[in-house]
Parts: sequence; C-alpha cells; structure tokens
Amino acid sequence: MASMERVRDFLSQKRLAFVGVSRQPKDYSRALFREFGARGYDAVPVNPAIAEIEAAVASPACRISNRSPMAWSC
Repeated sequence: MASMERVRDFLSQKRLAFVGVSRQPKDYSRALFREFGARGYDAVPVNPAIAEIEAAVASPACRISNRSPMAWSC
C-alpha cells in the first residue's frame, strides 16, 4: 500500500485514541487532539495521570484485540 493510501486509510477511522496526550494545554499533542475533535473525529484521550482532557473523559489505558490491530477499546 502506498504512503498516501495508508494516510487516507488511517484518517478514514472516525474514532482515534490519543495515547499520551499531554496535560499541558499548549503542548502539540493537545493541539492535535483539539484539531481532530474540531474536524468531527471521536478523539479519545488516553493518559493514566489525568481524568479529563478538553472536557473529554480520559482513559488510563487501551486494549488492542488479538484478532485485529484496528479493534481496540479504552
């Protein structure tokens, strides 16, 4: 699969986990988190050190299915 195809495939997922999103509002990971949310993605913050990020409940961890790396839950 070509690089742009991979990017398009990744971006076609409407629910994305942001693992390690920062507690710092000016951090780049927070900017990405906000931008994906603004563009209609279900952005899921994952950080065990914080309960909420940008009014979204943060998950302490994610699990990936053994059957498919695209099947995960937080």
